[in-house]
Amino acid sequence: MGRKVFISFLGTNNYVPCNYFIEKDISQKVSNVKYVQEAIIKLFCNDFTQNDIIFTFTTSLAHQMNYLDNGQWNTKSQQYNLPNIGLQTVYKNILGGSNSSQYQSLSIKEGFSEKEIWEIFETVSNVIENGDELILDITHAFRFLPMLGVTLIDFLKVTKNITVKGVFYGAFEKLGVQAKVLSMPIEERNAPIINLLPLIELQHWTQAANIFNHYGFVDGIFELTNENVKPILVQTQGKDELSKSLKGLGSILNTLISNIFTNRGKVLKEFDSTNLNIIIENIESSDLFIKPLKPLFQIIKNKVSPLLQTQHIWLESAKWCYKHNLIQQGITQLQEGIITYLLDQLKANYSDNFYNCYDEGSRIFISSLVNVISKQIPETEWNSVLKKEKDRVYLLMTNPLITQFVSLFAKITSSRNDIQHAGYVANANSKSFRDNLNSYIKNTEEIIYAPQSHQSPQ
Repeated sequence: MGRKVFISFLGTNNYVPCNYFIEKDISQKVSNVKYVQEAIIKLFCNDFTQNDIIFTFTTSLAHQMNYLDNGQWNTKSQQYNLPNIGLQTVYKNILGGSNSSQYQSLSIKEGFSEKEIWEIFETVSNVIENGDELILDITHAFRFLPMLGVTLIDFLKVTKNITVKGVFYGAFEKLGVQAKVLSMPIEERNAPIINLLPLIELQHWTQAANIFNHYGFVDGIFELTNENVKPILVQTQGKDELSKSLKGLGSILNTLISNIFTNRGKVLKEFDSTNLNIIIENIESSDLFIKPLKPLFQIIKNKVSPLLQTQHIWLESAKWCYKHNLIQQGITQLQEGIITYLLDQLKANYSDNFYNCYDEGSRIFISSLVNVISKQIPETEWNSVLKKEKDRVYLLMTNPLITQFVSLFAKITSSRNDIQHAGYVANANSKSFRDNLNSYIKNTEEIIYAPQSHQSPQ
């Protein structure tokens, strides 16, 4: 298990004591503290142990003026010797126990150039270990550091598998300018500590929605809805119901897209979109704390809608595969989908249970039949399945429902054989497979959506 790590930045101002409270719960308050770090440690780091650590990053001047004692600028002596309790002493007072977390002050540059900014990034990154849990305080950070912090968090998530428990900002300025605050009684100096973690989560949701929309991968959404829905539920009415809906969204989408990736045609055919539609409606109508999430969920909805609003999910699945370069899956699903379509149509037209799309023998019958028509194979060379159903073969051999697919089915079969055998038999290149799949999909749509394709056979 990783360490719990508190990261903070310290400036040079002569900070004014105030009462810091958790924005959403004013009863959680630390009174009469000069440094926001003390309040954050007492409010959010009370479970830290000697295995955990506090890092305070300071410039050389901030270290002198606020980390050490008696280092503020003294206008009378014109030296840095104004009496002042430094943050180091505060840490000693509240973390002096043998089982308390360790604390360190680390030097950083001023950040007046791109080179120095990257040096700050590297300095902070280097103290983080794999699997650490981070709490980040940006109250006294340089103006560019909040942006750097967001980038750093994403970088560390990838490189060191960190988690983030909070990104805090002590909003002292809500009280007004320093001169005004100094004239206020201490009991009136109440400043909120705002948790900015939802902004970080919004970025993660944005990335996940974008990846899903452009590349068809649902992993990011699944992870967010199963492990990290808490930051977007703050102050939301019906939190339990919304949490359930979000987890349901992630779970169903993950299953649906996994079935596309793995060619689970039968499962796709039986997919009931009702529950997913209800979940999406529940999320759309909820009072999400992070308002910008609404457009992201609309993107997710628009992306998945073709799979939910079609009678031919196998065709939409093949189109999904084409769009996201899953060419082998797309060719397979298109061919198996055509077989399914033909059997469903024949079963409806003839009221004959022989044409069962879930029966292996019936599927072999249809694919063999189309092959016989395409290659004009004489009866003497038919396989055992066709010979057993000879009457059905002759009944369907000139049926427009079947014959309209013959040429297309043969092309798809050729491509499927080539791609399944890794190109050892034929020599089609990778681009031709993708182009051909696109052509096959368009041809299929032209056939099944043509009026005659739905007419009953004579």
